[in-house]
Amino acid sequence: MITNIGFLISLIAVLGLGVFVLLKGLRKATHFLFFLMSVSVAIFIVAHLAGINAIDSEESRRALMWTLIVIPTLAFTAHWALAVVNKNLEKRRDLVLIYSSAASLTF
Repeated sequence: MITNIGFLISLIAVLGLGVFVLLKGLRKATHFLFFLMSVSVAIFIVAHLAGINAIDSEESRRALMWTLIVIPTLAFTAHWALAVVNKNLEKRRDLVLIYSSAASLTF
């Protein structure tokens, strides 16, 4: 389908950008968190593609369940934003709450 082309271009761009940022600084927390965000967005794109292209409804449901990866993506984004402004150490309690909420909602 024509819509798959856009998703595939997005997938390549997201993964490419994530790897590029990670390779710019392997030991920096902000770079690693950005890479985690990129990987989780890539998983979302693949799951969405599999879900909309599945022939069987049960197969589509199983594939679309992987789109729940958007919940940890929000946690990674919040952590990354705090790390960019150097507030991640003083907001440690908030991060624990964010990650525990994301884990409880995902699993």
